[in-house]
Amino acid sequence: MDEYQRVRRRHRQRQARRRLRRTLALLCAAVVILTLSAGITALLNWIVPPEGQTADSSAPVSDGNVALAPLPNTGTGLVQNTSFSSIGPVQQESWNLVQLDADRIAQPETGLVKPEYFQNVVMLGDSVTAGFYTYSTSIKGVATICGYRSIHPSDIVNRTTLTREDGVQEIALDAVAAADPKAVYVLLGTNSLVSADEKKEESFLAYYERMIQMFKEVVPDAELYIQSITPVRPEVSTLNNEQIRRVNEKLAQLALAQGCHYLDLHDCLADENGDLSADLAAEDGIHLNGTGYKQWVDYISRHVAYSADLPFLYGSPYATKTTTTAAADTSADSAAPEGEA
Repeated sequence: MDEYQRVRRRHRQRQARRRLRRTLALLCAAVVILTLSAGITALLNWIVPPEGQTADSSAPVSDGNVALAPLPNTGTGLVQNTSFSSIGPVQQESWNLVQLDADRIAQPETGLVKPEYFQNVVMLGDSVTAGFYTYSTSIKGVATICGYRSIHPSDIVNRTTLTREDGVQEIALDAVAAADPKAVYVLLGTNSLVSADEKKEESFLAYYERMIQMFKEVVPDAELYIQSITPVRPEVSTLNNEQIRRVNEKLAQLALAQGCHYLDLHDCLADENGDLSADLAAEDGIHLNGTGYKQWVDYISRHVAYSADLPFLYGSPYATKTTTTAAADTSADSAAPEGEA
């Protein structure tokens, strides 16, 4: 019996020691959890101070004998009083949409393409384009010229039978479709703007837009280049360059909206006053002379939308104005005697 009592006491003592160890372990865990919670709370209050307080985030953090660097973007770079509610996308209250002007819409300069590029090109326009029949340039006999005197975009849209400078009669859309070009260069507007008021300008632009859409229907794979209306000499009474510039701005916007390329011919034909340069003008002050057509061809040869299969002349991109003129003189044949187109 005495032995039984001793064994029972030892068993109870072991149980008491186990309970004590478990209690001490729970107390230690609670102390650790409370310490971590206090540390996390202090850290959050340091990073994101409570409302009404400002953290001194520019000062280094000290941990015993070790100096810690400030957090990134603190001090001069941190937006103060950051709160979790302000983190994330911010809804914009207002915005401004900037409309591109003609200078920014215009096709930028690229490399100089060889004349063979124009084997698959149609040049369509009025008497200004018809001058390619008269003057010798590097694209004469290479490009398909559809130049008709005194025409308007409405003549294209209405499928009017037109007479080319060489006497051939045709419907312009059918002629373009038959050529199956890779690119079509359009220049129209000189005749439409003669003594035109605002209503005539609006009609011109409406027909121009419809004409572009019809070109897309007959030659859907062709690149369309809308060329600015060429400037005139200041002595021309029936046209003025201020009106031409205003309509060209609208043509640039139209080209952008319709997914066409816009070519600003003023870059190569206008003088410092915005008038047709005297040394490029024919006697009437509206059409170009032989030198003007060389300049025109050189310009469009340097402003072709890039494609890897284009026949660029090696080493030609971004040539200076001096070398541009020299290249035009060497690549073009001698001009025919000057005269009206």
